[in-house]
Amino acid sequence: MRKFSLMLIFLLGLSASAFAADEAIDFGGYGGFSLGLQYLNVSDLNEMIDDAGFTELSPWRPYIGIHGHGIIFERLLVGLRGGAMRSTGSGDGVDMSFHSGWGQLEFGYLLMNNRYGLFAPLIGIGGFGFTLDFDGPVHAMGLGEEPVEDPRTGEVTNRGEVLDDLKMSRGGAHSFIGLTYQYPFRFAGDEHGFAMFVTGATMGATLQMIDSRWMDEDGDAISGGPDLAFHSFYLVVEIAFGGGAILDE
Repeated sequence: MRKFSLMLIFLLGLSASAFAADEAIDFGGYGGFSLGLQYLNVSDLNEMIDDAGFTELSPWRPYIGIHGHGIIFERLLVGLRGGAMRSTGSGDGVDMSFHSGWGQLEFGYLLMNNRYGLFAPLIGIGGFGFTLDFDGPVHAMGLGEEPVEDPRTGEVTNRGEVLDDLKMSRGGAHSFIGLTYQYPFRFAGDEHGFAMFVTGATMGATLQMIDSRWMDEDGDAISGGPDLAFHSFYLVVEIAFGGGAILDE
């Protein structure tokens, strides 16, 4: 803790000494990672797995992601963002893992670009994907065929395929709207060019625009999958490194 405090004081000192009054960053870029929470409505998935004895999944899940952004002509903010989430659970003889991932292209307008930091509204467009992996008798959730015992032989038969495991996936496209605030600590440079350590927070909401049907590993459509839409909300804190430049007037 003491080493972290000394490092923070050191960075603040470098930032204060290198900061050129209210001069905006004309060109720059930064990239790093983000941690936070993301909300996703999983009520239909919970209804589907309830008959198999699963504990209800929370709609709030830990989020981990990466991002990279560039500052262009002082006001334009352009970047890429990607994130992933994972949930697991066990029911009556069935294990499940639920993965979701997405990436998007973002555009923002810097309403603030000065000694107090960077602040911008964001819009974007991107793609998402869901994967559900079940290991066990998935017919308990209405997928596949129910085993039937032949009364003459006692053997378990069925009219179709009894599934002991199933991996299903779907994806689509989404739009995005949000807000970001970043504070760049400038160091290792002068008033015209410098490196920077950037920390901040971003919040946003996604809206699903296009989606596909649930597919198995062979690419065949699956009926009976949960109605999951990528309408979500997330809040993350971010740490990044980069550099910037201030042009001579």
